[in-house]
Amino acid sequence: MHSVPSAPDRSGSGPSRLLAIALWLSSVLGGLAALDPATMRPGAWTVAFLSLIPVAAAFGVLVWFWGARWDQSRMMAVLVLLDALVVVSVLGNLDRRSAAINLFLLMPPALYAAASFSRRLVRVHEVVLVAACVAAIGSGSDAVLSTATTSLIPLTGLLTASEMVLFQRRSLERALTEVHTLSITDPLTGLLNRRGLHRGAAERELTAQSAVLLLDVDRFKAVNDLHGHAVGDEVLVALAQGLRSALRPGDLVARTGGEEFLVLLGDSAPGLYDRAEQLRAAVRRVLGRWNCTVSLGAARVQPTGDPVGDLAEATDRADRALYTAKSSGRDRTAIDC
Repeated sequence: MHSVPSAPDRSGSGPSRLLAIALWLSSVLGGLAALDPATMRPGAWTVAFLSLIPVAAAFGVLVWFWGARWDQSRMMAVLVLLDALVVVSVLGNLDRRSAAINLFLLMPPALYAAASFSRRLVRVHEVVLVAACVAAIGSGSDAVLSTATTSLIPLTGLLTASEMVLFQRRSLERALTEVHTLSITDPLTGLLNRRGLHRGAAERELTAQSAVLLLDVDRFKAVNDLHGHAVGDEVLVALAQGLRSALRPGDLVARTGGEEFLVLLGDSAPGLYDRAEQLRAAVRRVLGRWNCTVSLGAARVQPTGDPVGDLAEATDRADRALYTAKSSGRDRTAIDC
């Protein structure tokens, strides 16, 4: 059966460059904090903090130039590095309650994750954010309740912003998917239109066993004139259903004109004429109540490595075969040899 061709990937480098800026901003702020050693807790926290600053700056350069090409696992590692830089800064500060407000620096990675990652990774990163705030509460000279309150302010902002971006992203993805589907689908029959057919063909490898079938309802104008356009639409919808029921996986079917339909067979075995007659018989069964028949022209694809061009060339030959079927009395199949 036919499948809707996938939408083109339009992802850009903007979000990754924003993340690079966040890395540089965190490293600069960390460097400024390190200039006043009196504010930093002596010992291992300060060493870890100072070690992360140049690493974050270097990763900022890498993300700026190559981040758009990296997979999600690499970018997740970068986010964890940025989270670690901020959290270690908070833990290494003598006044931990005041330093907890620096957790707002986690806003860029939270928004980047929500805008770019799969929902599962977004959830993972939100767990990291919660852990970061819990670690910021920690233990120290400040009252735990006061530190917790200060930490929960950025945590609430981070999670709320992340969820808002994720919701807007899902809504946008649904809208884009709907627009993409509408742009390649015939609204009456639900089959592909010409644009969808060409996109579907471009995603396939056509072989010498592939074939194009063109079907046309015989004397369709008389059906419309005698019964009205509403009945004519019923005939077209029934024809589309009959074609769907007779297709194999890998086949494509599209409505290419008023009463003209095109089937692209991925494999014409056991024989092109037999496959064509099977489809015509399936259509005849569903159109019997209106006493409608169809004529069919078929042609094998001659592959050259250009699927869209090969489809167009085979369609021209199938169209000539369809004309032969029409001029020979209709309600029959003609093969272009």
